[in-house]
Amino acid sequence: MSRILPLLDERFELGEGPFWDPAAGRLHWVDILGCRLHGCREDGSDLRSLAVPSHLGSAALWGDGFIAATRDGIGLLDRSGAFQLLPRSPRLPEHLRFNDGKVDPTGRFWVGTMAYDNRPGAGALYRMEPGGEVARVLDGLTISNGLAWDLPKARMYHIDTPTRRLDTYDWDAATGGIRNRRCIAAFAEADGWPDGMTLDSHGRAWIAFWDGWKVLCVDPETGGTVAELQVPVQRPTSCAFGPGERTLFITSARDGLDAADLARQPWAGAVFQVPMPVDHS
Repeated sequence: MSRILPLLDERFELGEGPFWDPAAGRLHWVDILGCRLHGCREDGSDLRSLAVPSHLGSAALWGDGFIAATRDGIGLLDRSGAFQLLPRSPRLPEHLRFNDGKVDPTGRFWVGTMAYDNRPGAGALYRMEPGGEVARVLDGLTISNGLAWDLPKARMYHIDTPTRRLDTYDWDAATGGIRNRRCIAAFAEADGWPDGMTLDSHGRAWIAFWDGWKVLCVDPETGGTVAELQVPVQRPTSCAFGPGERTLFITSARDGLDAADLARQPWAGAVFQVPMPVDHS
């Protein structure tokens, strides 16, 4: 099994949403509660951070900069740190915030919401077109997470964390429409809570498990687990591949852990790196 090591000597309160920036040759991720988008080189060097005015649920590449889903709304964040809300952004009530978000293969930004107190059914999933038009796509979610798309198979994957399921939808690349929800895999209580995810070039889903100390690789065709990575922290949150899938990067959180927890897992909140391929035996 490949070794899982910290990428850099930093910890983040609620690290989430990693993504690779090929033009800049950098890994980016958010610290939701720290209200920052962070980035560094593939080897962990040259850490830089951009601050936004409120909790930053997720960010993604958008034009020459980033699109960022903040507590105040969705806006554009340039590489100098200037942030501007988009006029058609949804405005959330005080008890909600944005959570996991990604850009699909056709350039639409999808982002979910959740309640600060995790109340059931309070969340939703939104889709923003490149021109700024916004549609509310799903209602009745609790903790919207884990977005990914398989373009050749015309599928979208999504996780509503408390369901402990990986779901898929038929996805129309031309319109962005989704339909025909079905469960790909159901997870046990012992696994923890499925959180963020990414797909590899074989279409397999790599899912981080909050309170599960692990990342699982799931075959969407069978629902079976084909690889398991034990992570040295309780709350891995999401993962993303670097260039050429040489490395899997895993974000994690310190949020909600007490002093005893942190003493047992001093790297809680770190970003980890895992050389690929892992042993699938």
